[in-house]
Amino acid sequence: MPNYLVIWRIDIETDTPAEAALAALAIQRKPDSWAVVFDVKDKASGAVTTIDLEPDTDCFPCQSRGWDIVFDDTARGELGEIQRCDDCRQLPDDFAACRAARAAGFLVSDDYQILAYPSGFLLDAWRQGRWPAPEGDAGRG
Repeated sequence: MPNYLVIWRIDIETDTPAEAALAALAIQRKPDSWAVVFDVKDKASGAVTTIDLEPDTDCFPCQSRGWDIVFDDTARGELGEIQRCDDCRQLPDDFAACRAARAAGFLVSDDYQILAYPSGFLLDAWRQGRWPAPEGDAGRG
């Protein structure tokens, strides 16, 4: 079983290190605590992943999907590549982003290249956050 080092950081102004630790503990234990972002280090590989347990739901670049289409050039027949959104970091990596894209109906290769869009997909609508169409808007163009 992998071994991880989980790190939570916060800046706190107090008179002593003990007071700082107590203040951090109090913040973590509050029911409405905002202490939900952690750096998780795999002790074997040294790889560090930032995990946000309550990501913001208003990420503009990916429209809060956690992943996006990049390197697309439909004029050249390139449908693009799937990557996780590095702004909101809702997904841990590009592999997870590909799983999410496949679940949304995209045909994606093992090297993250889009092979086919879902039926009815419009890239312009995607970029504007209008795909998939909201409930009740199916069939509207």
